Amino acid sequence: MHEDMGSLIFDADNDGDNDLYLVSGGNEFGPNAPMLQDRLYINQGNGDFIKSSNGLPRMFNSGGRVYAYDYDKDGDQDLFLGGRLIPGNYPYPANSYFLENVSTLGSPKFIDATQKLGSEFQKLGLVTSAQC
Repeated sequence: MHEDMGSLIFDADNDGDNDLYLVSGGNEFGPNAPMLQDRLYINQGNGDFIKSSNGLPRMFNSGGRVYAYDYDKDGDQDLFLGGRLIPGNYPYPANSYFLENVSTLGSPKFIDATQKLGSEFQKLGLVTSAQC
């Protein structure tokens, strides 16, 4: 039921295997629709992936791209999520987010650190790419 707009393969929980982040988006859902929530799938070490139920903050947002970068230099990969549009209100930009990785080994967890880094990052525009 989701429309996947972007993806990222990276080690979310620092356990040595790659996990999968999928960005949800599109214009066919209403603003704040649950189908706009991004998804994180955790590799069980054998190539089987399980959807994380509490690894991401609630973000009912039409996104576009996701990038990993250790912005706080603590050894794990944090995320930048570029917002794309507000469904039904193109060309108004959706929120962009910085997610801080606060995972423990085998237990992925990201928190919204956007306000901590500066609220000007929220309304960047219709993000189509970024460079860390």
